[in-house]
Amino acid sequence: MEFYIPTDLAMAGNNAWVAAVAALAEREVGAVLPCFKDFELREWTDVRGMKQAMASAAPKMGVREFMWPSPHEFGKPKGLNWWMPLEAQIQEMVAADSLVLVQWLGPWTARDFRAPRALKYTHWIATRGGRLFDPRRPKRWRGPVAWDEKLRYALPDLVAGSTGWWPKHQFIFPRGWGK
Repeated sequence: MEFYIPTDLAMAGNNAWVAAVAALAEREVGAVLPCFKDFELREWTDVRGMKQAMASAAPKMGVREFMWPSPHEFGKPKGLNWWMPLEAQIQEMVAADSLVLVQWLGPWTARDFRAPRALKYTHWIATRGGRLFDPRRPKRWRGPVAWDEKLRYALPDLVAGSTGWWPKHQFIFPRGWGK
C-alpha cells in the first residue's frame, strides 16, 4: 500500500510540522499553509500552535489528544496503556492516523522531560497504517523499526548531544479524515 507524499515539500523548508500535516492530509504543502498563520515567522510549532492550525483546518473533526508519559514515568500507572511494553505502544502509535511530536532525548530532558527548553529539541512526524512519515527523510513512509534504525545512525549529526527519541504528544484523527 502506498501512502501520499506531497510533491511540493520544498515549500515547507525546515518546517517538519507543515510537511507532516500535508502528508497525513493527503494534500500539497501549499494547500495546508493557510492553516499555519505564523509559518513565515518561525521554524517550529508547539502543541498549542498545532491545535490552532487543526482548529483552523477542520474545527469539528473529532481529534483525540494523547500526552505520552515521560521516559522517567514509563511503566507507572499514569498514562493510557501504561501496562503495555514500549514496542507494543509504538506499534499502536503508528497504526493510528496521527501527528506525533517526537522529543529528542539528551541533557535537556534529563531532569525535566516537559521543560520548555526541551521544545527546542522536538520534531513532528505523521503516522498511518503502521507506517510513519518523517519530513527529514521524505522519500517514503517507513515502518517504525526501519525509521528507528536509520535514525540511530543519523541522530548524533541531526541533534548534537541526543541520546535517542521519545513520543511526547499525539493527535489522533478519525479514520479517513484527510480524504
